[in-house]
Amino acid sequence: MTQTALTKKELKKIEITEMEIKKLYTWQDMEGEWNTDINIHFMLSQPCTFELLGQVHNVDRVKMFDQYGEITFGYANENKDYCCFPVSKIFIDKIRKRVIQEQRPDGMLKGWDFNHEFLDVLQGDSLVVSCW
Repeated sequence: MTQTALTKKELKKIEITEMEIKKLYTWQDMEGEWNTDINIHFMLSQPCTFELLGQVHNVDRVKMFDQYGEITFGYANENKDYCCFPVSKIFIDKIRKRVIQEQRPDGMLKGWDFNHEFLDVLQGDSLVVSCW
C-alpha cells in the first residue's frame, strides 16, 4: 500500500539533511543581461512516496534550478525529476533557511543572494513555481 499525501505535521518533521551544488554560476548574454545557472539538490531526511496513475514514485530531494530565467523548485530522486509537481511551501521555507545559513562567509553559497526569489515563491508571485 502506498502512502497518500503527507499531512502538514508530517511534512514539518522532514528536515533538509544535506545540500549538493551541481551547478552554480552567472553569465552575461550578448545584450548585457546577467543570468544565473543553478542546480542545487537539498536532500530530505526521509523519502516521500506518492502514487500517480497507478505508479509509485519516491522522492528523496528537492531541486532548486533555473527555468526560463526564474528560480524554481522540483521534487526528484537520483534517477528522475518530478519538477511538474508543486513543492510544498513548508519545504521551500526549510530550503530558504538552509540557503541563508550557507550564505554566511564560511558557507557554500557565500556571495550569493536568493532572498528575492524565495520571497516571490513563498508569496505566490513567482512565474514558475514548478516547471510547467
